[in-house]
Amino acid sequence: MTAISSGERRLVVAAGDQVLTFASSDGTLRRVHARVTGLGITALNPRDGKLVVGYGDGSIEVLGDDEEHSPSFPFEGVPSSPVLRLRNGPMGTLVAGFANGVVGLWSPTSGERLAHARLHGPVVHMAFHDGKLYAASALGFPLVWNLADLTRDYCELLADIRRRVPVVWREGHPVVQPPTPHPRCRLAQDVA
Repeated sequence: MTAISSGERRLVVAAGDQVLTFASSDGTLRRVHARVTGLGITALNPRDGKLVVGYGDGSIEVLGDDEEHSPSFPFEGVPSSPVLRLRNGPMGTLVAGFANGVVGLWSPTSGERLAHARLHGPVVHMAFHDGKLYAASALGFPLVWNLADLTRDYCELLADIRRRVPVVWREGHPVVQPPTPHPRCRLAQDVA
């Protein structure tokens, strides 16, 4: 066994070149033949009927239940270090922790890296609480990311940003202007 994870009422185990899924409701075993690349599977994360797989070479892949219909795109900015932890983040994001101490936030639908940081030592703990990601390395170095803004309503967040930074671009120059609702938010207010 090289990796194990649970979620979505199932237990997922990587062993050799196979990924075995155990359904939690009836204990049945279902095999998913994953495309094994790099140095083997080192982390797993079931999400939205798919399986996110982390490999020993640092690559991350999203597999569907049917391998032929899996999205195939590289995750950008991954280090060349084994993936040790994978967690679902807010707003459909993915958080990964690596053996070289890198913690990153990615879009699992595009592979785009949204944020990253580095701890001293391998990332061995990651947990979410009250909109914050808490991560720690094997050497005891901590990281706290406030990701609460990712769960806020779009119009509420945009209004807050416009209050804090009341500047717009006009004819190639920044101009101070009182905040006005974004057209998308104005339309939502009109409908309500």
